[in-house]
Amino acid sequence: MQNTEYESIVKRLDHLEKGLLNIRQQIDILLNAQNESKKNFKSGEEVMAFYASNKQENAKVIEKVFEEIGLTGKPIPAEELQERMSKNGTRAEDNEFSRAIIQEREN
Repeated sequence: MQNTEYESIVKRLDHLEKGLLNIRQQIDILLNAQNESKKNFKSGEEVMAFYASNKQENAKVIEKVFEEIGLTGKPIPAEELQERMSKNGTRAEDNEFSRAIIQEREN
């Protein structure tokens, strides 16, 4: 086996391991959300207090997931995003992004 083939296999395995870790983290988040949703809150204030207490932890998880998929930097306002997309030739009235999401859901 050539050295480059071996390196390629190692890289692919590393990529798979990272993907599995990401899936495990998402499953943990879903399981935690299921367990938390079963709590018996007596008021809206209790619900808000509970979710506010987990806001920092949730933000860290989201930041890590974004980092893993290559999204970096600070978020920009929707208007600025729409302007950038328009400058790059994406027409909002075509709804390409929404259509792609719908297509994937139907598959």
